[in-house]
Amino acid sequence: MATLSPDGRFLAYEEGGVLWVRNLVDGGRPVEVSRDGSRWRYGFQWFPDATRLFLSGDSALYVVPSLGGAPRSLNVRGRARLAGDGRRVAVWYDNRHWISVVNSETGARQDSVPVGGAFMWLLTVDWSPDARFLAAITSDGVRRYTLRTLNAANRSARVVLGDSVFLTNPRWDARSSAIYYLRIVGGASQLWKVPVSSSTGARTGAPTMVMPFLEALADVASHSFDLVETGQHIAYQRFRQSSNIWIARAGPDTTRRWLTRGSAISGNPQFSPDGRMVAFVQGDPTSSNVFVVDSDSGPATQLTFLRDRQGVNLAWSPSARRIAYCTVGEAGPQLGIVTLAGTPVAVPTPSGLSDACEVAWGAEDEILYGRVGSRNFGVLPLSGGPKRLLVTNDSVGWMLSAVRIDPSGDRVAVLWRRPRDGNEGLWIISRRDSSQRRVVVPDLWPLRWASDGQTLYASRGGHVYRLDVSRPDSLEATVFPACRGKVDVAPDGSLMACVDAQATSDAWLIRNFDPTARPAPPPRRP
Repeated sequence: MATLSPDGRFLAYEEGGVLWVRNLVDGGRPVEVSRDGSRWRYGFQWFPDATRLFLSGDSALYVVPSLGGAPRSLNVRGRARLAGDGRRVAVWYDNRHWISVVNSETGARQDSVPVGGAFMWLLTVDWSPDARFLAAITSDGVRRYTLRTLNAANRSARVVLGDSVFLTNPRWDARSSAIYYLRIVGGASQLWKVPVSSSTGARTGAPTMVMPFLEALADVASHSFDLVETGQHIAYQRFRQSSNIWIARAGPDTTRRWLTRGSAISGNPQFSPDGRMVAFVQGDPTSSNVFVVDSDSGPATQLTFLRDRQGVNLAWSPSARRIAYCTVGEAGPQLGIVTLAGTPVAVPTPSGLSDACEVAWGAEDEILYGRVGSRNFGVLPLSGGPKRLLVTNDSVGWMLSAVRIDPSGDRVAVLWRRPRDGNEGLWIISRRDSSQRRVVVPDLWPLRWASDGQTLYASRGGHVYRLDVSRPDSLEATVFPACRGKVDVAPDGSLMACVDAQATSDAWLIRNFDPTARPAPPPRRP
């Protein structure tokens, strides 16, 4: 997160978990504003006079002197966005259908603006420069995102556009005549804009792409970019990530052997059922592909050659001759299968496949896939026949992990959060009689069944654990080194593969980023 003050003299940015302000005119040392990241987790903004910062935090909203000092809480909770005049704040919760307007000095509620329309989640909001309108992005919880404009005075709402890919970070231009927003395709953030009427908020033209790739961290919890200095320049915190995969043996020897090296993004390692190979995905924010490598040594072999799609998750067939993978892109999530010789195998993409792309291979002729909403998994028979669901009581909660199928194919392990009946934890689901049994209460992420069909490996907090599923009290930590990223364990428990990610970020200003943008009109003379 990074943003310039309205006068262009100061830069507020996050680095090393600390909020800093740097004077860009005198080039002095940065001033520490806050070390408590929970106070500005959802963003920070400048007040118009640049003497204070507005912080949107986990449990409250804060006003803090920009050159250091004690923060003052407004005693208001929720996500928030400060209006350009610095007088009002829009406050919202993601599961509510209205936006509260509060006083930026006292936190007193002044108004309530309905969002309108049918949706499940209210994701992010922004004020127009004249504070007459709000822009809001909502989600139906499935795969539909909608950008609306809301008239703060008469409380009317207009749908500006809808999309099937993730939208976030709406920002009005300097004349309230267009809205910029990020469109997330795979892992790439595209900057788009749509023209709107400054008097009604209605759309006046087709959306257009401004930048095909903006290296900004984009999600509903991030403050990705801001328009600064009369709206002709864009300030953002550039985010770059690389990751590699290492392997370590169980035991006191913590020596790590790197399977991959370089600046690419490598992830999601999966040992083959016999433990002899590791499959993984590798690429960049715009596309990635499936690779395999011997778990002992040797170069990796690329199996797929996809463009403009990101490989998210993959699963070995029980025979270790094929790999199923799921990718996301402009057309949504898609299933694929490839042989170890690199030959693609036709497979239909089932309706309801989630963008999370969780996949598992059951028997040789079926694939389990995560469904939209994360409440259930579908079962796709590769030899034909009707698709079916893993469980029939999916209303009890959310399946947060991929499913892991035991060697017999009869049982499935999954992290199941069930707030309706209070039984949250690691569950074993029988595919023979549909019985369901919670084996461990803590939030353990299932990794793999051991070859004996009784031992289950799982991870939590960077550590790998071993569990005898017939004895819940048998949970014990393994002797593998800690892993900060995604991890997998070989079927015999002798090896662990771990993703080691590295991220760098710095603050950037792109001048005249949009050639068609018009600067803010000059202030009216009194």
